[in-house]
Amino acid sequence: MPGIIDDRRKPGEEERTIGFVVATDSFFSNSSFTAGKSIFAMPFEDRDQVDLIEKRMKERNEMKRVRTVGPKYRPALKDGDHLSIRSFSEAADFLS
Repeated sequence: MPGIIDDRRKPGEEERTIGFVVATDSFFSNSSFTAGKSIFAMPFEDRDQVDLIEKRMKERNEMKRVRTVGPKYRPALKDGDHLSIRSFSEAADFLS
């Protein structure tokens, strides 16, 4: 079975997404929560948000390989992997 994609964006948010800041979440990777790697993706709709999102992710010890990708990004998930795409409202909470 391929990995799981948990896209929490609300209707209309996908069209507004111009990219993601993504990271491998080392806390959830290979844990009781997921058998494989866990990838955390925070959408952005304005390039001005990117620096702050990257800064916040890099401040968290569990976030590894922080990088910016395009709106069509979908990693090659293997069995047990998990991609969590957050909503804009969750992004706002993350940035505050």
